[in-house]
Amino acid sequence: NKWGIRVVISLMIDPVMRSKNAYMLFYKAVSPSFSESSQPTGNGREEARNERGEDELSQLTALIQRGEKSALFPARMPARIQRAVQDENLRFMQNRDVFNENYFNFVFNLTSANQNLISDHESDLGTCSIKLAVHFLLNTFYHTESRLRRDLSDWTKLIESLLQRSSSACRWFVDFLGSKDGIRHIKPLLLECQCDERRSAFSQIFVAALENFIQRGGNLELDCDVLLEHLLSLLEKDVADHFKTCSQYMTLMSAYARLKPPQGAKHLLSKNAFLRFLAFLVGPSTVNVNLSESSSPGNESERDEVESGTRRWTARQLKEIVSLHAILRIVITSCDLSSLYDVSETGADAFENNPYYFVDESELLSLPNSLQLAVFRIYREKYIQEILAACREASNCIDDGIQLACCLCWANWNYSRVFLRLLLDDLTCLPSNELKPLFQILMSIMLLEDSLQLKKLEYLIKGESVRSSLLTIMEENSSQDGRRSYQCVKFLVNLALKSETAADYLRQNTAQLKWAVKWLNKQMFDYYWDSEFVPNVSNESSRSKLLQRTISAQGTLEEANALLKQWTGPQSRASPSSSPLPRPTESLPSDDDFGDERNGKSDDYDEDKDIDTTEKGEAEESEKGEDGELENTAEGENQEPKSEPVVRETDFEEIDD
Repeated sequence: NKWGIRVVISLMIDPVMRSKNAYMLFYKAVSPSFSESSQPTGNGREEARNERGEDELSQLTALIQRGEKSALFPARMPARIQRAVQDENLRFMQNRDVFNENYFNFVFNLTSANQNLISDHESDLGTCSIKLAVHFLLNTFYHTESRLRRDLSDWTKLIESLLQRSSSACRWFVDFLGSKDGIRHIKPLLLECQCDERRSAFSQIFVAALENFIQRGGNLELDCDVLLEHLLSLLEKDVADHFKTCSQYMTLMSAYARLKPPQGAKHLLSKNAFLRFLAFLVGPSTVNVNLSESSSPGNESERDEVESGTRRWTARQLKEIVSLHAILRIVITSCDLSSLYDVSETGADAFENNPYYFVDESELLSLPNSLQLAVFRIYREKYIQEILAACREASNCIDDGIQLACCLCWANWNYSRVFLRLLLDDLTCLPSNELKPLFQILMSIMLLEDSLQLKKLEYLIKGESVRSSLLTIMEENSSQDGRRSYQCVKFLVNLALKSETAADYLRQNTAQLKWAVKWLNKQMFDYYWDSEFVPNVSNESSRSKLLQRTISAQGTLEEANALLKQWTGPQSRASPSSSPLPRPTESLPSDDDFGDERNGKSDDYDEDKDIDTTEKGEAEESEKGEDGELENTAEGENQEPKSEPVVRETDFEEIDD
């Protein structure tokens, strides 16, 4: 009473030789008491069908019996066919039973069953649990479809917990990743996998294993040397080929550089990783990764050729390798840069503490000659351009850029001068809506309280003979690009408020700042329009070149007026001042044009009441003459006196630049 399947070779029914042909026949079982003499019951049609079936069945039975007697049906099928059938059956069983949510829950519960019992004293439990979890994730779970990976975060937390509880489990996992069996999983899961969730999960448990391993006394150079070499080998070709999916790889390498500072950076330097990462950033044809310790810097023409190359990565591509700048920063700031300080400038404080090191000064690594040549000599301008571009194009890279720029410019005049020159070039050429990150970097450099602070400030304000200064940029763009000039004015005002050294320097050279304040005042009040027509934009982010009347701009103007009022008081006038900066050559409104139209008149610059009688008389007489001249001019132009513009809170957009 069962279905039967027989394979009948065609030779039994066809005398012609046919190779590789077979027929599969399906037949239905009949009553076991079948005999030729039995007569079926029913009508004529059913009887005819039964007779036909009985005749066919009897013929087939006789045919099979003759084949069995002649040994035409072997007891076992061919080995090749048997293997194919077994493989197909195994795949079917996996799809039905292994890739099953119930089975996944069973393995998870089994792995976490002894989680609370695991400790360093019960090392076997931890090792068994981590083995089961890792092999299940790498060989099964990570290869399932998304609907079966709903508890991926739970698996990640479970493995992190096992690594924290058991040192033996952590040791086994690190050894497994460095073994041949573990290395084969790194590239598929870290670069080739198209699922961000799986790449992030694998990178997360990878980092957790390394962090717990180093915290428990592990040695990176002894135990992770093979693993690091394999990771760096992927950088040469595989990372570039899988550029869209390499962010997790860069995050992993950044975490490796942070391992127990400065052990991670030291291990990377021993593998020449800095030059390899720098070559990946600016192009392998640009950087000589085989730069040895005994190499000497190239001549000036060679350096110019290196520095003038085009960028390798676009702004969109740069967002995938943001962590690359963090890696380079950590390695550089883990090295002792005191040998590059300008002793002639710093004097007794030549080796004052650099607050931007990544580690304590007692743990600093010796500066490799190859790194010094690459960063401070041969590829200096190329690398600075990459730092500035990364800060402009990736908002989450600004902190790393500022930390690195401050560390490199600390007490190093040659590097600071080149950095400021390239930064001023960008402030001149780039669109005004991309300048905010650059001003943030510039502010951080100007606030460095090293022995070169005043010298860097003077370079920024006056510039070189053939280079633009900050004031030159402000003057040249005052009529055509108001937003660029406004950002320069705002920067100077904020710098004076944050730094006493900068405030003292600007107090001695108030001519240019006074002109800048008058220009901003004219922009704010002479070119007036109703606030309802002001677009909802910021002066630092809009692509328009027209200056908008915002709350932030009004605040900047008020702070600038307050500074000028403080600096132009009687005490400032009595003190000797250095030679003033040259007046702008561009035709701009004179002082008289702003007489009553600003927050008016000369009241903003009145002297204090406690000056002596002589100085007070001279000041009042001078102010009286100026006011009289302005009033006569106003009466000559209009019979009705001008009313002072009223600044309402509703006149400005509630936008902070």
